[in-house]
Order: sequence, then C-alpha cells, then structure tokens
Amino acid sequence: MSESWDDNDELCGEFCSESRDMLAEVEPVLLELEGSSGAIGEVDPGVIDSIFRAFHSMKGSAGFLGLDTIVSVTHSAESLLDLFRQEPALLRSEHVTALCRTMDFVNVLLDQVEVTFNDGGHEEEGRAIAQRLEVLIESTRPGGGKGGAVPEASPAADPPSVAASGPTDEIGVDDAVAPVFASAPVRPAEASEADRIPLATRAPDERVESDEARFEKPAPPAATVESPSVPEAASSPGPIDAASGSEEPGGPIRRASPAPGAKASKGTIRVDLERLDHLMDLVGELILAETMVTHSPDVEGLHLPRFEKAAVHLNRITRSLQDVAMSTRMIPIGATFRKMLRVVRDLARKQGKEVELELAGEETEIDKTVVEAIGDPLVHIVRNSVDHGIEMPDVRNAAGKPRMGRVRLEARHQGGEIWILIEDDGKGLDREAILAKAVSRGLIDEEAAQELRDPEIFRFVFEAGFSTASKVTDVSGRGVGMDVVRRNIENLGGKVEIASELGVGTQITIRLPLTLAIIEGMLVRVGDLVYTLPLLSIRESIPIETADVTRLNGGGEMVRVREGLIPMLRLHDYHGVEARAERLEDGIAIVVEDQECFCLFVDEVIGQRQTVIKGLPAYLGSLRGVSGCSILSDGDISLILDVSSIEGDLRASPSRGVGDE
Repeated sequence: MSESWDDNDELCGEFCSESRDMLAEVEPVLLELEGSSGAIGEVDPGVIDSIFRAFHSMKGSAGFLGLDTIVSVTHSAESLLDLFRQEPALLRSEHVTALCRTMDFVNVLLDQVEVTFNDGGHEEEGRAIAQRLEVLIESTRPGGGKGGAVPEASPAADPPSVAASGPTDEIGVDDAVAPVFASAPVRPAEASEADRIPLATRAPDERVESDEARFEKPAPPAATVESPSVPEAASSPGPIDAASGSEEPGGPIRRASPAPGAKASKGTIRVDLERLDHLMDLVGELILAETMVTHSPDVEGLHLPRFEKAAVHLNRITRSLQDVAMSTRMIPIGATFRKMLRVVRDLARKQGKEVELELAGEETEIDKTVVEAIGDPLVHIVRNSVDHGIEMPDVRNAAGKPRMGRVRLEARHQGGEIWILIEDDGKGLDREAILAKAVSRGLIDEEAAQELRDPEIFRFVFEAGFSTASKVTDVSGRGVGMDVVRRNIENLGGKVEIASELGVGTQITIRLPLTLAIIEGMLVRVGDLVYTLPLLSIRESIPIETADVTRLNGGGEMVRVREGLIPMLRLHDYHGVEARAERLEDGIAIVVEDQECFCLFVDEVIGQRQTVIKGLPAYLGSLRGVSGCSILSDGDISLILDVSSIEGDLRASPSRGVGDE
C-alpha cells in the first residue's frame, strides 16, 4: 500500500465495510444462480452483470488504495464473470466454487487491511487464486477447451475459508471443502485510472469506462441509518444490453438487476455501533427518569391537570424516541440466513449428499447485536442438520423419502420474542441412544431416566462432550459444539429447544428477546417485593376463590379458569417470601403463557410500566425464574420474571418450593 495512505484508517475502514457488504450479498446470489443453472439451463444475465459490477467496484477502490493482491484476484474474478455476461449458459458449479473461494480469500485480506492498512504477505496465495481463475477462463471460453479437466492444487495453496469461521471443534469451522487452487504465479493486474476512484468519492450517477463495457457504479451498500427516500428514476441507468453490457437504443432489451448491496432509492450513512449503544443507554435512562417524575410519590393523589397533560406529552415523545432508537439497531436476519447457503452447499458436496436449504422470514428484523451473536451457533446447528440429520441419497430412497434432503430456516415474531427454527427431514434423534449415553456418563441414573419425557432427553445433547456419533469426522463427532451453542444463546437471554421424531426429522427452536434493552411490563406485588411481568406473556388477570383450586396428590395446585383446569404457582412460595394475601380471595391470579398456560398467584397488580432491563447485581448471583431487574420510580429494584424458566420448573416439579433444590 502506498505510504500516503498509512494513516488514513477511515478510508480503509469505509472500503472494508462496503466490500464486506457486497461480498455478503454476492455469495447467496451466486449460489442461487448455480441452482437455477443446473435446473433450468438458464441464468439471468442481468444478475451476472450486477455481480460483475460489484467485483469491478471493489477492484477500482482497492487499486486506488494500493491493495495490489485484492486488485489481482478481483480482476481475475471480474474477467471470469465477463465470460458469463456474454454467455450466461457457460456458468457451472466449478465456477461458483472458485468464485466463492476467491471471496473467502478477499474477506481474509479485508480483515488484515482493517488492522494494518495493507494486504501484504499474501502475494503467493493471491497469485495461486488468480492463476486458478485464469485456467478456468481458458477452459470455459468457447473454443478454449470448455469442459476439460482443471488441475487441482496442493492443500498448502488453499486460502483460509471464512464461510463459517470459528474455533476448531466448537462452532463454525468449515472443513468441508477440498482445496481447488493451483499455485503457478501470475502477474498482478494493474487497475485502470477510473478503477482507482474509491467507493466513497464517486458520484451516484457516475459512469465508468472499463476494458469490457460501460456501466453504472452500484450505490454504496445500506448503512445503519437511512435518510428519506430519493426518487429512483433520478439515478437509474439507461437500457443495458444483456450480452455486452453496453447501452443500445431500440430492440429487445433486458435491464440489468441492481448491484448487490445497492439501494438507489435511499440515502444512507454509516454510524459507529458504539454510538448507537450509547444512544440506547441514554434512551433507557430517559425512560427511567420519565417514570420517576410522572409516578413520583410526591404527586400521587394530587389533582394537577396541567402536570398530567405535560406528563402524557412527555410519555408520547419518550416512546417515539425509543422506537426510533431501537429501529436504528434493527436489521433483517436475511443476510445471516443467506450465509447458510454456502455452509449447506459445501458440506453436502463433500459428503455426497443432496440437500436443499429453504429460507423463510428473511425480512424479520432483529437487534444487530443479537444477529452478530447468533451467526456462529446457527452455523453449527445447520452443519449438524446436514452431517447428522440428512441421510445419504440411497438411504433416503430406500426409506421412501425424496433423494433430496431438506433443511429449513425460518424466523418469525412470537409474542415478545424472535423465534428461529431450524428443521430437517432427516433421520431424527434416537432417544434410546441418547438416554443410554446419558446413563453411561452418569448424567442421570437408570431408574430416573425412565421417567423422562422426550424434550428432557433431547436436552442432554447440549451437555459438554456429549455425542452419540459412532465415529469422529472432520466436521463433528467429538461432542463439542452444542454446549457452546446453548451457552451463547443463553448469554443473549434466549433459550434453545429440540423436538424430534426418529425417521422423520428434527426441529431446533432458538428463542431470543426482541430487544436487549426495553420491554413493556406489568408490576405486581408479592409481600414486600415488586416483580415485573413481561406484558406480552400475560393473557389475563382473574380473581379466584378457594373453591376454584384443586390440590394434587404431589402437592401441586390446579385452578379452574372457565371450563378448564390449568396449573397454578404461588409466587411467594416459589421465592420464599411472606405473602400479604392470607386468603386466595385477597389476591389475584395472572394467567401467563409461554409454551403452555399457567397461573401465577400474587398479592396485587400495581399497573403497567415501560421497563428498562438491567443485569442482576453480582451479589445476587443467579435467581431462579428471574431474567433481570429494573429501577422503580422510588429507586427500588423490581425483579423481572422469566416466564419460560418458571414454566420449566413448574413442569418438572409442580409441588417444588424454593427450598427444594
């Protein structure tokens, strides 16, 4: 890299961020093209053209910054893609594999550029990749030996893969693809003068003259904060010929698709995530301050019309500010989902399986922090679905299943949570094998094992070192990974559950909080304590009488709600506090719902509040059935109840009190 840019970390950071965005969007598009090419024999040339433009823009910016290795490999990738712009039907799986590996290598270089502001030290790998692409170009070009054998490389020449990065044997190590690059040297390509214009400094409607054709530079990828939309017609390119990419008036014309990462209809800016975190902290403190003012004991019982009117206006502004602050952190989960296309493709090809990945709910928005943290656990679960779940095609055929296995990823809002479901139609989990392994490892005694239900048995797969695999492979079998998955998800305040049927398939559900900061809650009193119940978990509050309650032989209680009986838990017994309500008639039952409905008996309902979630103080440790705490208007602490955890305890032992650990 040239000396003049050594201190320009801002420009390098902008280049790395935009390049990663483009690569993240190009990869799933490539994999989809591969599928359409194999099934239909046709590829949309407009999509090819948009991928070409992404590589071209990256090459130009890298040339401007003096990143010669990135220039070399992106130039070769661009040359290969130019063949498909002219003859889309030439695209084959080996081309997609080579381009994906090229993007892996560029991602590795971007990690280095972000720290050192140069891409030096990887020249040999870059030459190997460029040479491999040049060999593919020659063998693919009509009349140039298309379909001929392409020489394989030694493992040493294989660049690091970042399709599923992570620590070995824990989460996301992508060992599933054999090296494909040769190591013959190739002269690095020189960037043209137009190519040397960085992404950040080009005008939105600028046209660049390249060696191949003229095209419009894609707009910068979407950033964290969006400004009001700009009319799309103001910056849309003229008609593009599908074959050559040049403008051509008249005749049948296919318009090129927008470049990956381009959002021409909206202006965007990039904002440091730390600033957004600080903004959310300030909004949380503002909500606490607003609650302390409007619900101050000093004004309780006073008739102050002007104060009440001002308080309502302040509350409305505070909530609007909260919504805006939260929306700046919310991003669609689709980009994370589409990364799994590569994971499934590579692993299935290595193992000789036929697997289709189905995506649903890609538009579901989730907090950016949660999205980043869920990536590695998701990779590990998807890899397990392909490796352990999906059978070989002949085995599936013999069992009356389609040869093509199916893995489905779905995201959806459920109550106040985000649910991510990973389903496969494979062989399912063998409950007896899991139970036998748990007994042999001393996790449970044989007598107690017979009383366990399927969900409790399947939970053993999350124990460290637990595996029923008959052999260890380079993908799995050591029993390391699922325990890390569970720990990472629980660190986010989420939960992971397994449902499976032998011979039919497995479903893993990841349940995550919608946000990590603010919830709507209902304050309830039990003795001298004030608890907060998440509002979305509450179905109704009902008065009950002693005649409505039925005591079970084991000590648990059921309460009649209209025509049915549901379990009831006295919250003062659960946490060992002294209740104020001496009789059932003096308290109130709150019907809550997680997976199933049950009742929580409390002394009284105080009212609804917007609650800022805080972590529990260290001296309190971990409290059963509590997910965090909040500050009340008088400065006291309110414990936030974890309905899912309480339901699990109630299901496991309806009669268990706080002292029966």
